[in-house]
Amino acid sequence: MAKHCRIAVIQQPPVFLNLNASVERACALIHEASGQDADFIVFP
Repeated sequence: MAKHCRIAVIQQPPVFLNLNASVERACALIHEASGQDADFIVFP
């Protein structure tokens, strides 16, 4: 039985000198990837 997993790789630069905006953007991208059935979400 073959088992598959979907991996989302997100490569997004941080918002310059704005930690809160960077975290909000990362959370939005995680939410988007999870909506596309990602099993793993990776930020390289």
